[in-house]
Amino acid sequence: MIAGEFDSAGWPYVEGFLVIPRLGIYGNVQFLLDTDAGLTCLHPEDSLNLDIPFGRLISPTMSYGIGGSSIYDRESAVLSFLDDEVIQS
Repeated sequence: MIAGEFDSAGWPYVEGFLVIPRLGIYGNVQFLLDTDAGLTCLHPEDSLNLDIPFGRLISPTMSYGIGGSSIYDRESAVLSFLDDEVIQS
């Protein structure tokens, strides 16, 4: 079972270890669980914390949601989660 927590508003979060091989980037990121999401997005604060080189992103795509649309860049990544005993990838 993946370990996580609820914030003060009751939203479920888990911490994951993210690796973006093409860019040589890795680090911890906290994710809001959305069981209906088809993709995972990094938002500006996380991107800055991971020092994402925006000039090296090469695959822009439009993302649509309840709040409207935004342009994101797609990257292949590996995301691992910690449960009570082992890392789940």
